[in-house]
Amino acid sequence: LEKMFNVSKRTVRRALLELRNAGLINTGQKRGSKVVRNHAASVEAVSRQISGKFLQGACIASIFVSDSEGAGRTDNFPWRITGELEMKAARAGGRLMTYNLREEKWRNFEDVIISLKENNVEWFFCFLNAKLRDPLLLYSPLKRQIKSVMYVQDLESVSLYAHILGEGVDWISTNSLSKIYDCLSRDFADVDFLAYIGGDIDLKWEQPRIDVVRSFADQRKIPMEVLLGIPIDKVNREEKDWYYIERDARIKNAYNSTAKLLRKIKGFRRPLLIGANDVYARGVVQCLEKRGISIPGEVEILGHDNSNLAMQCNLSSFHQDERKISDSAFEFCRMFYSAKSNMLRQSHAIIIEPHLFKRMSTR
Repeated sequence: LEKMFNVSKRTVRRALLELRNAGLINTGQKRGSKVVRNHAASVEAVSRQISGKFLQGACIASIFVSDSEGAGRTDNFPWRITGELEMKAARAGGRLMTYNLREEKWRNFEDVIISLKENNVEWFFCFLNAKLRDPLLLYSPLKRQIKSVMYVQDLESVSLYAHILGEGVDWISTNSLSKIYDCLSRDFADVDFLAYIGGDIDLKWEQPRIDVVRSFADQRKIPMEVLLGIPIDKVNREEKDWYYIERDARIKNAYNSTAKLLRKIKGFRRPLLIGANDVYARGVVQCLEKRGISIPGEVEILGHDNSNLAMQCNLSSFHQDERKISDSAFEFCRMFYSAKSNMLRQSHAIIIEPHLFKRMSTR
């Protein structure tokens, strides 16, 4: 098999293990592996599994609501995961259909469902969060017809989607809120002032992060400020650079919030300012640099998302690894295509631990 498909022993073993788990082959000592009777037609699937081209022209899909309004592709988290899945689908001999529910033509769930069926999509990845309203309306018509993998961004939110994460649904989550608390306790135990700086537009996803930071501050009995800025002006989505216009408005918001905060942090030995994400943290950095305040000597800064922006300004940032998430999702996809009838009603789950990328904005 190694020579036939020009792959490593490890790849062959993994493929045979998945086929065995799916009930397609039997393996015995000194007898080797044999195709299970009634599954002789799956010999072709065996070769596809080992070669890695298991999709064989099939369409899979990614369904999400972009973090930024509008249809354009950006570097935000749902798009980064979708980009990883897109590359994996191409390598596996298939293609990925993208359904950004911010886009006008996909705002009606019925249109998404019709498109999935027209393109013979049998597997899709769905990014569950507060922006995806009434996800059951999307999922119910597809239940037991199409295999799905749901991604829940925070493990603490899994219970909110218990009515969806049932039989036949695979799901992935990141333990991000617990990780934030653990990281603060381990690396910032002697911080004597905390501030959370963000915007009031997406308070549904911000509030759990604020609560975690506040619980750390309360436990340490240190002062904490929450600055959420003002709503940004509406931007014309037809403009070519609408995403960057919005991003710059949020940076300015964080800049102004930080300027108001500076008097309050005087006299503290180790203040820590936490941005709701890297965009807001960038505004904090700009404000402190403009005023000649040393980072991280006088003030430390944390971001969230580990985006390109964090790398550009040497920002320490919490990283939810889109590659690990997409790897896990695609492994579920591979399992499904190895034995569709067996896997359609089975459920699997993976919890991924995020981590903090430490750069020059923290000690």
